[in-house]
Amino acid sequence: MVGGSSPPGGIFNPPVLPSTRWSTIGLEQEVNEAIEYLSVKDKVREQVLKASREILRYSTEATRLIHAGDLPRALENIRRAGDVYISLGSVLAEHPDILYSGILQGALVEYVEAYMTYYAITEGRVPSRAEIGVDHVSYLLGLADFIGELKRHALDLLLIGKLEEAERVLRLMKYVYDNLRKVSFPDALLPGFRHKIDTARRLIETTQELLIYSKNARLAAGALSK
Repeated sequence: MVGGSSPPGGIFNPPVLPSTRWSTIGLEQEVNEAIEYLSVKDKVREQVLKASREILRYSTEATRLIHAGDLPRALENIRRAGDVYISLGSVLAEHPDILYSGILQGALVEYVEAYMTYYAITEGRVPSRAEIGVDHVSYLLGLADFIGELKRHALDLLLIGKLEEAERVLRLMKYVYDNLRKVSFPDALLPGFRHKIDTARRLIETTQELLIYSKNARLAAGALSK
């Protein structure tokens, strides 16, 4: 009762129902339709999960091959990952909630990372989101991880004495980082992004320190040879 009061005599009188018979017209149909709807969603989810594992496998293998110097096989794996993603196009168009549920995100981030690394090394450019064909969130998260792959490439260059090329890679790392610093959204929209940016900043700092050390070592070696 309102305000905690009771009716006269302390007896509660429940509302009178219009009939003593419950109306269940359409209830069975509603439940059956819900089961059918969720069964379809479950099948789509399984299909997308399987595709996600394939995209992840091809993408991580592509990144490994890039750093191993096997660029033709790396490109082959990137294309395979892309083909798997494209094959989901009609399914994801009909079920956009599956796309944005996060099932695919980890795999797409790896795909973006591998795609960017390949074209940065082979053609000296950072591909656009439209070219890769992914959503904004996957693109930004992959772009942040891309800085780590650039560091690996810079270290490979330092090991073989290509300091000038390593310095160009460092400049690209800084450029990407400076652009990503503009992005400020909560984890609910960009999961893990701030952590990736903090990691990227440390990677840039350590790469710069290694480059300075390598330059000093070259100068010292040159002075000793005179």
